[in-house]
Amino acid sequence: MRVTKDFDEYCDKGFSGREINSEDFLTRIRTIKKPITLFLGAGINPSGLPRWSEMLGKLLKKALVTYLGSKGCSFGNLDEIVAWMDDRLTVYDKANIISTALKSRYSALVHDGLYSSYTPSMLDDGECYVKPLSELCQSNRVGAVITYNWDDLLEQCLRGYCKKRGSRRSGRRYRTIYREERESLAYGELPIYHVHGYLPWVSPMLSSLDQDIVFSLEEYHRFIREHHTWQVSTQLYHLQQSICIFLGASLTDINMLRLLSTNKEYCDNPDIYQIMALENDIVQYNRKHLSEDYIMVYDRKPVTEDNKTACKEILGQHFRSVGINLITENTFKDIKELLENLAEILDGGGKNGK
Repeated sequence: MRVTKDFDEYCDKGFSGREINSEDFLTRIRTIKKPITLFLGAGINPSGLPRWSEMLGKLLKKALVTYLGSKGCSFGNLDEIVAWMDDRLTVYDKANIISTALKSRYSALVHDGLYSSYTPSMLDDGECYVKPLSELCQSNRVGAVITYNWDDLLEQCLRGYCKKRGSRRSGRRYRTIYREERESLAYGELPIYHVHGYLPWVSPMLSSLDQDIVFSLEEYHRFIREHHTWQVSTQLYHLQQSICIFLGASLTDINMLRLLSTNKEYCDNPDIYQIMALENDIVQYNRKHLSEDYIMVYDRKPVTEDNKTACKEILGQHFRSVGINLITENTFKDIKELLENLAEILDGGGKNGK
């Protein structure tokens, strides 16, 4: 395999926020024996699950009907009202309206919106990363998972891991954590931190989870104000101590950017990576597989071949400013292949040398 000529130098001092190729990344994983933390966003999930902005739009309509009805206020076309709000309010403002209007029904409606079209067979979707990630999680080298998702799709895959692998070995124990815990982890147990809250598919006690869901503007403000919450301290610890791999996360969340900037200022961990596919492949996938409603939300103009290099440089500069090494792949399939190669390396072999 090809390795850049200055790679030995980077093995000593890290990549320091530059764009690297997947081969350099895999070699780095083999060379540096630090634990790995996976940081996961909604982009790892199957296409059938709604993205945050799409679910926000549906919940906003329910909230407007509830709120305007309670005030005895007549209204016409809701789409027109929503479009008017889009021009004037942030997504956090709209989420605040939703949580205020829906009150006690809020978590149940978020749960229903999240899983309304979900079936476990979606985890076999060719462009879903959850199963390859569950394979990675079998290695004790993966010390933790930090997810910004409410769902339990990764846990579902981990529970089914033994059935997939047969008698070869049992699946790794894990613990789902969505609020502060004082009980120590068992040896080899994998913590899965849901730092924005937890809404499992089978969830009989949704009301007890209300206080842990980060959704509205008020909740994001609380998250920012309370610097010493378990969510903040957990993320900072792993950002400083681990090889950090971000996948499926847009990294536009204000809390995440604040944490990354703080980490870069005080620690500057050279081993933080963002893996992402190029925009035009994402758009082509959405056009091919998703309904008209989804296309309205995600239909962006594809990046032409002439502009790929320029767009990658712009993205790279954005990520470098917060201390992240950008790894771009052309397609979803390329990212899955990268995850499979990484799993092989963590299992003791792999394409990246002996």
